[in-house]
Amino acid sequence: MAGGALAGAQKRADEQGATIVWVDDSGCYLLPRAVRTWAPRGETPILRVPLTRDHRSAISALTLDGRLFLQVRKDSYDGEAVVGFLRVLLRKIAGKLVVIWDGSPIHHGQVVKDFLAAGAAKRLHLERLPGYAPDLNPDEGIWNYWSNWATPVAPIWRICVTACDARRSACATNPTSSAPAHNSAVTCFSS
Repeated sequence: MAGGALAGAQKRADEQGATIVWVDDSGCYLLPRAVRTWAPRGETPILRVPLTRDHRSAISALTLDGRLFLQVRKDSYDGEAVVGFLRVLLRKIAGKLVVIWDGSPIHHGQVVKDFLAAGAAKRLHLERLPGYAPDLNPDEGIWNYWSNWATPVAPIWRICVTACDARRSACATNPTSSAPAHNSAVTCFSS
């Protein structure tokens, strides 16, 4: 981890045998990015895409061993949705967790405080990043990659939303069998 700024969190995690988890949230409209294309000489290329105001909000967690947990939803994230994500992390990752995230108001609101007071603090410790320090959170790199480098024809948001919807519908039609994972590196779950 970066020296100094998060040394306390790393020391605490080492002492407790806890898993360090970086968490970050983001959102985007489901519109394709402007891209280069080709057309016959002298003709202006025209890209036909449906215009929509649909958007997705997502939150992800990244562990030191490279596990990525991703949750996508249609609505914006609030304190209750963040608590739901923390519950999933507690269910999916064994042992104690040290969650390192930014200082967003939804991360330290009353709902999160109530969740910790109700017993989650036994396994969960929350650590805030210093202000204006996205370079200290490797999870920011996930959003940077997805927003800048994901293929414009099939943006990662559409791939993930499609994968999550497919898994959800397969599980809804036959709840006794689990749908195959579309990407073993990403655990996708819905709120």
